[in-house]
Amino acid sequence: MFEKLFKRPSPIARQLAAPLASERASFLAQRAEDGAARDTLMHLARELVAVARELDLTSSCSITLAAVEAAAERWARQQRRRRRAHTLQWSRVFFLQTATAWLRYM
Repeated sequence: MFEKLFKRPSPIARQLAAPLASERASFLAQRAEDGAARDTLMHLARELVAVARELDLTSSCSITLAAVEAAAERWARQQRRRRRAHTLQWSRVFFLQTATAWLRYM
């Protein structure tokens, strides 16, 4: 799936190296099947990497909404510190939407 979205080797390698690559690819394939545009899928793929890295999804423990919200807050603050976002709101909201949709899928 990543090869269909990204043309250059470095983004593909980044996607493949991040946690839960097959699960993320499966979710993206489902979204593509549902009719999501390529640009939407690319943006979603990048956010899924952040979700996979911020949440501990490799353990057998359930992930709580509080844990997802805390991860979203950390991610939003990091985005602002790196000057990729002016406010916390949209980074937090997109992280939450992406994480909850993916967790429901899984």
